[in-house]
Amino acid sequence: MSLEEQIREVAGLLGGSTLPGASFDEIAATEYRLGVRLPDDVRALVSAFNGSELGTPVDHGWVTFWPLQAWQKVTEEPSAAAQSTMRDAILFADHSIVSWWYAIAPDPASDKCPVYLVDGVQAERLVAPSISGFLKAIIDDEDVLYRSVQRG
Repeated sequence: MSLEEQIREVAGLLGGSTLPGASFDEIAATEYRLGVRLPDDVRALVSAFNGSELGTPVDHGWVTFWPLQAWQKVTEEPSAAAQSTMRDAILFADHSIVSWWYAIAPDPASDKCPVYLVDGVQAERLVAPSISGFLKAIIDDEDVLYRSVQRG
């Protein structure tokens, strides 16, 4: 499934709650504010829809996408930063009314942008190597979307 098909599928799962796509100027302003260049796949996602008012269904990750103006570095969210080693990663979505966050970590040396689960309790964990992988995990309701509780 192409990235465009994945974006359409996830937008459908969001049940009409997607916000209009971001403009070039909105994307550029976000890049300037966060000090990064967003990879093409991230730009494609936010150009298609710039966040959502609701989350995906529970059986598809219960993920709410944030509009660009809400994106922030992990360091800007004290609850997320507590145990994080990826302080410059960018929070862009959450699970179930901020039970935990999803963050992207754009690599300035390439067009790669892995997605991590950040919960402020445990070290962050790789969810997907790309936005496309993240969207696939939502579509398929993969276990990697969910926080696992470590038992002592």
